[in-house]
Amino acid sequence: MPVELLYHKQDGALSPFDKAVESISAQTPLRIACPYLSLGYLQGMLRTPDWRLLTDVEEWLRTQSSMQRERVIAFLRANRPRVRHYPRLHAKVVIGSSSAMLGSANLTDAGIRQRVEVSTLLTNEPQVDELIGWFDGVWKQAPPLDKEQMRRIVRFANSLPTQPALVETLPAAISPPLLNRPAPLTKRAKSFPPSGNDLYANFGHEPGWREWEDARQYGFVCAGGGNVFSAPLFRLSLGDRIWVYAPRYGYVGVGRVAGNPKLAKDFQVNLPGGKTDSLDNVLGPYANDKNGDPDEAEYFVAVRWLDTRPISVAYWKKGLYSNRNIVTHPDKVLWPKTLKYLVRQFPNCDD
Repeated sequence: MPVELLYHKQDGALSPFDKAVESISAQTPLRIACPYLSLGYLQGMLRTPDWRLLTDVEEWLRTQSSMQRERVIAFLRANRPRVRHYPRLHAKVVIGSSSAMLGSANLTDAGIRQRVEVSTLLTNEPQVDELIGWFDGVWKQAPPLDKEQMRRIVRFANSLPTQPALVETLPAAISPPLLNRPAPLTKRAKSFPPSGNDLYANFGHEPGWREWEDARQYGFVCAGGGNVFSAPLFRLSLGDRIWVYAPRYGYVGVGRVAGNPKLAKDFQVNLPGGKTDSLDNVLGPYANDKNGDPDEAEYFVAVRWLDTRPISVAYWKKGLYSNRNIVTHPDKVLWPKTLKYLVRQFPNCDD
């Protein structure tokens, strides 16, 4: 069917919007234009490395909580060449190489699966090429997200109230909302579950530089040297239980996330005598903010340790889960087996 209307049929079936997005996001290149997005849903769409996003960054940030804004900003920093800010953009369009969806639905869990929306799916139609031309024309008009633009975005985010200025879906006062089962877009869409789940975190211990004993003493995990390393820290949620692995050594600790990512100058630690100081003053060179460049700086996440051990007795055995990424929510067969061993090695892992 070259042209299809999409709407919920109130029968509990898979969301037709989900199915359309799943189909289009498998195509390459992928073009997305939308001002209102859920970061998790968006990341689940990005199945090809060849994608571009047009959005009104101000509107996107307004609809997020303060914690989610930090994650959005980390996403923007990590993907600056692929994202452009276009003020007053209100279009909701997903365009692949041969099909496109356009209509009223925002690219959020509520917009795709709960609200009453209507969209059109075009397949192998001349309008798909026309939409590609429209998108590319708007893209050329929108300025790139350079470092100055990112500084403005951060200042704007910091000026917003803690809670979202707009709430997309309020609790139903008269009747229950529509329930539509989500289509299984990709595993990335499920990568970071709600607070309290078990996640894997890398700590790159390097003698004389980034020291695990510092992390144990002052309660943190950290990463830096580029967005590809620091951005995953913004995926952590308060209360997440993280199992910390030191590459080449083994597992060294387990704890609960107790704060949001911060630069060393903003990360306060407790010192003897009831004093506090910033981490950059305490640890020195590796904890600095790289002359104020947020893309290269080291970021620190506070952790309430439940059980740790020195690097010299890190736990490892053949067959346990490990991963190069800074933060992951493992879904491989090895992870349940690994957790069983870790619980024995870190008996104080429960609160």
